This record gives sequence, structure tokens and C-alpha cells, in this order.
Amino acid sequence: MDVSPVFTGAELVRLGDIADSALEAARQTAPQGQITQTLAAGVELVDRYEAAHDIPACYARALVTAAMDACRLGWNAPLPDIFLREAAPGYLTERQRAEADPDRWFTAALLEARKPVHGVTAALELVSKSDAMGAQLGVSQLTDYLNAYGTTSRKACSPPSTFWTAVASHATNPDHLTNLGVAAARLDLPQVAQRMVRLAVDVGNKSAYSHLALVHEEAGDPVEAERVAQIAADIGLPRTYLHLVMYREEEGDPVGAERAAQLATDAGVNHAYLHLMLAREEAGDAVGAERAAQLATDAGVPDAYMHLMVTREHAGDPAGAEQAAQLATKAGVPDAYLRLMVTREHAGDPAGAEQAAQLATKAGDNSAQRLLEIMRVEAARE
Repeated sequence: MDVSPVFTGAELVRLGDIADSALEAARQTAPQGQITQTLAAGVELVDRYEAAHDIPACYARALVTAAMDACRLGWNAPLPDIFLREAAPGYLTERQRAEADPDRWFTAALLEARKPVHGVTAALELVSKSDAMGAQLGVSQLTDYLNAYGTTSRKACSPPSTFWTAVASHATNPDHLTNLGVAAARLDLPQVAQRMVRLAVDVGNKSAYSHLALVHEEAGDPVEAERVAQIAADIGLPRTYLHLVMYREEEGDPVGAERAAQLATDAGVNHAYLHLMLAREEAGDAVGAERAAQLATDAGVPDAYMHLMVTREHAGDPAGAEQAAQLATKAGVPDAYLRLMVTREHAGDPAGAEQAAQLATKAGDNSAQRLLEIMRVEAARE
């Protein structure tokens, strides 16, 4: 029977409905639908991997499994060979470790893992130099087929401690470290997650704690999310709380959003309530926006209502702007109406400016009308 070497798009879609990890790996990695060729090499790679439980084959399997875990958890890049060497012991039994030749096991295992199937591909491949001939020294790349296979077959697996220790010693890319930290949190390894994220921050990703906090928030663990945000604040990154504020508000948790805003304020983010106020105003929640402005005022941010007033004025909501100015006046901002008057006059709204001046006068500011006259006289001279 003849089998076409190339699968059509429709055939690839149908393959996706078949619950088979080998087929799924081939479907994800086959170049231009060449499932048959990919399966031929890929299936043998998987068979070799799955059968490698005895000594010495188990040592190559340990290297490949460490590479699978690194790739599926977010370090999908050429991996340092020394990382594979240091991660491998956790994937082996006590007997397998005891019987390994300390001086030879790794070299032999790496050679085995790099042995090509059908002369086409190997479990761990060499990585070419980007600007010259030859391979980079000291790094290996997990073949795409085993990457896809490992993502499926080890989806629920948690790597051993040696894996995380080796990551901490040899991963240097902040995005990879952040990915690994998030993955650790999802595997319910909070201490490991925090260690990865702290390393990510140290090498340049200042938002890593925010990613971790939101993972806990999404998982329904607000207490742990706040704990992570406080850890970030303690090392000078209080804005993590701000991300919690916005996430909770977007998810329909106004009480939680206000709590996070207060924690952010306590940590030194003085504009947290302002962000919450503006988010609510943009969402059409005028009452919620005014509440956030009052909370901001109570927290020592006197211009909160003024920000709300200007936002509403610019949005074409004069009545709302006047309401905000009134609330600002009640909150102790003496020139709220005056500033609204100036804003409207500069915007070419003389009637609105006069309305604001009258409101200022009613509120006890007798200088408003006179200031408006002076502004208009000066404008006429220009």
C-alpha cells in the first residue's frame, strides 16, 4: 500500500483529534506536513527514550528528560551541557547514580543522546554558530519532536530538586527565569517559584513578581498573591500591587481591588487609587470612580477629585466634571471650581467657564468672576 509522504491540511486537522502523543508530536513538528518521515525518525527516538531504563542508557535518558522539562516549562532555547549534567541525578535511582563512573558517565551519555536516528536527527542536537561554521561549544538543543512529545507526556510532572538547582546556577535569560518561576507556581512549588522570579528580577525583569502574583490570583489564591506582592515591595518593587489592583477590578472584584490599592498605597504607590478611579471611570462606573477618588483623598492624595474632574471634562461630561469639582471642594480643595473654570476658558467654552465661575462664587470663592474677566481681557490683547 502506498502512503503519501505529505499530509494535507485537512488530514493534519483530523490527526489532531487522535489521542496519540507520537502523532501529536509529529503533527506539531513535521515540516510542511511530512508526517511519515517525521514519524519514522520520531517514533524511534521515543522508543529509544522510553526503553532506556537500564544502565548505561538511563544516563542519556536523564539528560533528555531534563531538557524536556526545561523546554516545556519555559526555557525553550539551547541548553548548557553543564545544566544537563547537574540536573540529571534527580532523574536517576540511587542504584543508577551509585553505579555511574564519575569521570565518564556524562560524556558517554551525551554522545548517546546525540546519536542520530536514520542519520537524520538525534534526541539532543548540536547548535550551529550564528556567524561562523561549526557548532557552538557546551550547548545542546532538544529536537523538536521530543520537545513536543515531552510537552504532552510530562505535562503533569514536577521536575526533581536537582533540576531547579541547576536552573538557578545556569539560566541567565530573565524571560526564561520568569517562565520557569510561573511554571513552578503552577506546579505548587511556591518557594521554588519565588527563587526563580527573584533571579529573573536580578538579571533585569522587574515585572517578574507581577507575573507570579497574577498566577496565584488566577488560581484563586489572593493571600499568596498579596504575599508575593509584599515580597516585591520589600525589595523596592511596590508596583506589583498595582497589577493586582487592575486585575481584580477587571475580574469584577471591586472589594479586592480596593484592598490591593490600599496595600499599594501603604507600600508607597501613592497613585494606586488614581489608577483604580480612572479604570472605573473608563468603564462607565461613575459611582465607583467617585468612591475610589474619596479613598485616594482619605489616603492622602488631595488631587484625586481634580484628576476625575479633568477626565470627565475632557470626555465631554460637564455635569460629571462639576460633580467632581463639588466633591473636591467638600474634600478640602478650595480652588476646584476655579480650576474647572480655567480649563473651560482655555478650551474655548466661555459659557461653561461662566457656569464654573458661578459655582465657585456659590462655594465662597469671590475671586472667580474677577479672574475670568482678567483672563478675557488678556486674551483680547493677544
